[in-house]
Amino acid sequence: MTKSRSVFIVLTGLILLASFSFTAFIRLAILAPDPHIPQADGIVVLTGGRDRINDAVALLTGGKGQRLLISGVHDKTSTADLVRIEPKLQQWIDCCVDLDRKATNTIGNAVETIHWAHEKGYASLIVVTSHYHMPRALQEFHAGDPRLQLIAYPVVPLGLDLDHWWSDSTTIRLLFGEWIKYHGARLRISLGLSGMGSEATSDNSERQDP
Repeated sequence: MTKSRSVFIVLTGLILLASFSFTAFIRLAILAPDPHIPQADGIVVLTGGRDRINDAVALLTGGKGQRLLISGVHDKTSTADLVRIEPKLQQWIDCCVDLDRKATNTIGNAVETIHWAHEKGYASLIVVTSHYHMPRALQEFHAGDPRLQLIAYPVVPLGLDLDHWWSDSTTIRLLFGEWIKYHGARLRISLGLSGMGSEATSDNSERQDP
């Protein structure tokens, strides 16, 4: 077998493996939320989109959790700003809602949420974030505390058609970038690295002002 043929076989194998991995990731990323989602001790929503907060508040008002943690709230975002996003939050903000302003990325979300869950004595959480972000978020949470029961509640952002993701170049780039981040996080976790150094200060894309 010639050297060029060997290289071709290896490259073909890598492309097939990457294609299979990306397809498997897409299947995870486009899962619809369970319409009969079970009750949990608490609810956490990761900031980055208004729809996430709307859905998280609906879960809280529906009795799906005792308290709601909004993780990754921008320093300049006030409670009044959050209430403008979801007016129903007004009657719950004082009794049943906590704000995390420390997290600046998914790793920080996991660290601060797990600390909150331990402080409250919670053993189960409903995790609210975007469809495409859910696989990586659950991976980070599970790495932080494998004993914590996590219930996914994925949200489809407005204007994003995940059912026909292959037909939109913007959606393809979004999913491809998230797939890269997902496997980067998977590798970091497998190596036992915390990731709280350079990534925590450089990746602020998920901490958004509403």
